[in-house]
Amino acid sequence: MQLEFHQLALRYEALRIADPVRQARMTASIAEAGQRVPVLVVTCEPLFVLIDGYCRVRALRALRRDTVEALVLELPEPDALLFAHGLDLARPRSALEEGWFVRELHRTHGLSLAELALRCRHSVSWLSRRLALVERLPEPIQALVRRGKLLPHAAMKVLVPLARANEAHALRLATRAAALPERLSARQWETLHAAYRAATPEGRERLLEHPGLFVRVDEERRRPDAAASAKAPEALLLSDLAALSGLARRARRRLRELPAERLAPSVVPALDAAWAGARADFDALHRLVTERCHDRPGDAHGHPSPSPGGPWGEAHRPNPGALPQYRQAGAL
Repeated sequence: MQLEFHQLALRYEALRIADPVRQARMTASIAEAGQRVPVLVVTCEPLFVLIDGYCRVRALRALRRDTVEALVLELPEPDALLFAHGLDLARPRSALEEGWFVRELHRTHGLSLAELALRCRHSVSWLSRRLALVERLPEPIQALVRRGKLLPHAAMKVLVPLARANEAHALRLATRAAALPERLSARQWETLHAAYRAATPEGRERLLEHPGLFVRVDEERRRPDAAASAKAPEALLLSDLAALSGLARRARRRLRELPAERLAPSVVPALDAAWAGARADFDALHRLVTERCHDRPGDAHGHPSPSPGGPWGEAHRPNPGALPQYRQAGAL
């Protein structure tokens, strides 16, 4: 049957979390093909209580349609809610949504948890945990979750335990986080919670006042290039030279372990070319280090420059014939 919007009572709209992406898809689908699935309602004179189809109703209103196609269930409201809950398998419900559903049937409609356990196919303890979750979380935070401003996971894993310890702090953190341009991810919430627990009272105040700033600073600190740039250029150079030394030792070990009979003749020119390139790069590095560190009578402290036979002197220049010598000796 066709119903006008003023005939609908949106009594159970707060049982689901707003999903802007899903809502946009629904609106686009109805704009293109019309309403293909009716909403579910029950009669409550003089209105009809909307049981299922809130996303479709919002889409039709956004498209400025006048009526909605509805299917009237000849069931009491609690039975209709349970019926629609069993049909709604397209989108999994979060723990908070399950808690709202249990609270509605238990507190408002008076169904016992034992009866709900039979009809929902869940244990009484499972229902009790969902009910306790929504009853421990402050209602303003639940409203932010319903509007899609906060992740249900964040509310359950971070804000519920924080509200147990300090409800005022949980409300402040949730309000500040919901006002950010982008919704915080589950990992960012866990980082905030860990930082809050480890912080001093002054640090907690700063975190509660500016959670977005804390998240940005933390992510910048975690970036690999940021960690590298935090090191002094001298430390980076020493690290590179240590890596170069390690590569040279590994190459020597592999060259010694390589039997001559395993080396195909076609591989020798490639090895010669690779060695020539590596030698040229090392010679260029040697010249630069000599220019920067040793081509002077003494350093800033008056110490003489290292002798030519030092770590960067002539005694440690790479032997241009090293690879041919290895090959002649049977190493290749």
